Amino acid sequence: MAVVKGGPEPELAKQFITWALSTECQDLMREWFRIPLNPKAKVAEGAVTPDEVNLIAYDDIWAGENQKRLIEKWRALTNK
Repeated sequence: MAVVKGGPEPELAKQFITWALSTECQDLMREWFRIPLNPKAKVAEGAVTPDEVNLIAYDDIWAGENQKRLIEKWRALTNK
């Protein structure tokens, strides 16, 4: 989820994200979303918890600062 810069209702978008990450919402959605991000939410039977998932280290600040260079490199590599 993300708040789109310049979007029409940024405060409502922020409210939605806050609600979507709440225990209340994630408890409601455990039937569809197998791994809740809220550590207080109930986990569906047979599902793993977020701390059991091996995630990659991701630095979104670095990625944003290097976005143009990375896209140019990706395009150069995939156009061959």
